[in-house]
Amino acid sequence: MALRQQPARHIPPEAPLEACPNTLSSTDFPDHLMTCRPWLCFAALSGALALIGIDMTVLNVALPHLSMQLGASTSEKLWMVNAYSLLMAGLLPGFGALSDRIGHRKMLCSGLFVFCIASLIAAFSFTPSMLIAARGFLGIGAAAILPAALSVVRTVFTKKEQQATAIGICGAIWSGAAAIGPVIGGLLLENFWWGAVFLINVPLILISITLSLRWIPRFPSNPCRPWDVVASVLLTAGLIALLFALKSAFKPNADWPMFIGSATVGAAIIVLLLKRARSTAAPLINFYMFRAPLVSLGAFVAFVMGFAFAALQYALSQELQLIRGLSPSLTGVQILPIAGASLVASFLIGPMMSRLGMERLLAISLGLATLGASLFTYVGFRSGALAELTTLSMLGLGIGAVMSIASTAILSCASQDRAGAAASLEAISYELGGTLGIAVAGSAMARIYDRVLMLPPSITLPVNARDGMDQTLIAVAKLKPDEQIAVLSAAQSAFSASIYSVLHGATLMVLVLFVAVGLILFFCPRMRAFFRADDLSSDRPVPGTKANRGIQNEAPAPVDPANTSAPAEDLETGVRPASACA
Repeated sequence: MALRQQPARHIPPEAPLEACPNTLSSTDFPDHLMTCRPWLCFAALSGALALIGIDMTVLNVALPHLSMQLGASTSEKLWMVNAYSLLMAGLLPGFGALSDRIGHRKMLCSGLFVFCIASLIAAFSFTPSMLIAARGFLGIGAAAILPAALSVVRTVFTKKEQQATAIGICGAIWSGAAAIGPVIGGLLLENFWWGAVFLINVPLILISITLSLRWIPRFPSNPCRPWDVVASVLLTAGLIALLFALKSAFKPNADWPMFIGSATVGAAIIVLLLKRARSTAAPLINFYMFRAPLVSLGAFVAFVMGFAFAALQYALSQELQLIRGLSPSLTGVQILPIAGASLVASFLIGPMMSRLGMERLLAISLGLATLGASLFTYVGFRSGALAELTTLSMLGLGIGAVMSIASTAILSCASQDRAGAAASLEAISYELGGTLGIAVAGSAMARIYDRVLMLPPSITLPVNARDGMDQTLIAVAKLKPDEQIAVLSAAQSAFSASIYSVLHGATLMVLVLFVAVGLILFFCPRMRAFFRADDLSSDRPVPGTKANRGIQNEAPAPVDPANTSAPAEDLETGVRPASACA
């Protein structure tokens, strides 16, 4: 079914760039770019992108140490991880518009400055609440850095081939940094105190700021570019409320009144955000983009894979340290095959997509991820280093390929002037999925641990000792040696049960996603045709897009004036016609 044209709404038009004061004209911009060296600009950005990737995963191996040093509960431990990605996901769309408004270099340096101050606060935090707040400010800094950095890359590289290469290297730097984040965190924890995990950011940030001011030129800004700060606050507040509701439901002693209240508030905020998006000319998130089937499918796939991957990685990192007793650095090395194989897949997927086709490669990649997750959960887990390495590498290859295809599917549906919004949508889907994955996995593990833990009747522990394995380890230090052995045995059995539950749940999610996407592709031939029509490996113009409206000097496709139900391109959504399974 084709997209139906929405009724006209009285929306004030966005001010044109030419009407804005203090803005470089389009004729000044090419000469301005001639004074900069693109690869020097890229070198200045590399450190900032690596910092964002490292801070996404560096806490995976540091949580047991942090919880013991700061006395953090399971809920506080999860907020330490989620505060970063949650604030980044909520503010990313708005900060992209703000970067256009004030200038990319200014936004980049401002984000780096916030990141530096937040790193110092996090390093010297002395309470869990202080560290959670610092992690939130780190997420704010990351949300400012990421869109500005990508905008600089897309601007300074004027040749299409160089631009594609630079963007690909950006993804590789981000993925590679996320892959080595646990290893770096483990090495720092073994040789320094836990604050070094955050303090290492400061010299790298100072170098990045210096290089950015030296090599990145001042780009044209658009002071009249709308920045809906109210929508940014609403989106962030809605996500926090919904996450708080989720944690309340999965606590060992579920707080159902808090769950209902938080869920109601979160849903109401999201409804307000949707209404606001319909009444403004420049919405924070263009929800009409979801009318394109590939956008909806790509965002859903990114969300589910982010959820399952984050849950599995969180559970595995806890098990390696608290059950097997591995050091933080060895824990990082043990889980490195997932991110490493995912990085390799991101390089290989482009050439394979042109040969096999996007829809066929998506099914194969999902099958590989499902096979890897199943083999690891039911065969490889605790079956030796070689078995775990093989199955985790298989899982990582599948995840990396699926995420690359999902990103390509989303971007292929966006017109050229909406590519940034589409890229933000994919990033938000993955970050939000990862945030909820860690929240659900951590809360579910705590609940299962509390229910399964069976202590000897003669031993009494504090109430918070049943909150998690790390809390139990703190409590047993005050017991007699024979009582410690009994408690630790029961705790390891209960914690292993919670780990297995999360692994089974993550595997089931990937399996359900594989079956669902397979059924859609098998029973919906129009969706398969839509995949092939939007294959980015081809430079041919797609009917109904801007390539057929004069950009490539092609005559516009004929449109039947009487047919108002199928516009060549939805002027309101900025996406290509959703003719497949709409």
